[in-house]
Amino acid sequence: MSGESSLEGALRETEEELGLQLDSTSGRLLTSELRGNHHSDNWLFKSNADIDDLRYQADEVIDAKWVNRDTYLKMLQQNELVPTLRHFFDELNFR
Repeated sequence: MSGESSLEGALRETEEELGLQLDSTSGRLLTSELRGNHHSDNWLFKSNADIDDLRYQADEVIDAKWVNRDTYLKMLQQNELVPTLRHFFDELNFR
């Protein structure tokens, strides 16, 4: 949104789409890239939120779940991830 920082946008979008308020100090910018004519930043936040308390914005989110690396890789092979999450674990340096 015009006039807001990348961090402010990430916090706003998370609250709008998941009903989750995050602490701005718990965020870490993982990637920042230019995609065509727009800028894309991917953030990682730490939170103790209960996944059952999330409230999904119907036109943006259909499901959420916690996954380990093996499950993530299986989901990646089956094209079950949005393109911006393609290399999430690589960015975290999990091996």
